[in-house]
Amino acid sequence: MLDYTGFDEKIITARCGDTEIAGKPLTINYDGSVCLASSGETFLGFGVVERNNFATVQVGGYVEVQGSGDDIRYGLQTVVADGKGGICKAENGNIVQVIKYDYETKKVGIIF
Repeated sequence: MLDYTGFDEKIITARCGDTEIAGKPLTINYDGSVCLASSGETFLGFGVVERNNFATVQVGGYVEVQGSGDDIRYGLQTVVADGKGGICKAENGNIVQVIKYDYETKKVGIIF
């Protein structure tokens, strides 16, 4: 099994009010802080950890996230936040490369 963890990883630090952000899609809030992305919303990146109202956010590279729906496939896909902490396929949104997919757990490995 290949491990892509760390590939082209890009991380930023931002203010954050949410505490359970790890592995979930995040977006920019009206005040410049990050927050959980709503259903159908494009995302800035994925939460890594939150501490003292600051979050580390992965904004590029390889990440494994929860998928939803049955239409995510390998290759280039357009996805958005599903509103439940994962991603789903969409007509418009973030373009990602799906390189890993577990059909049972719906865990998706993407490069974005």
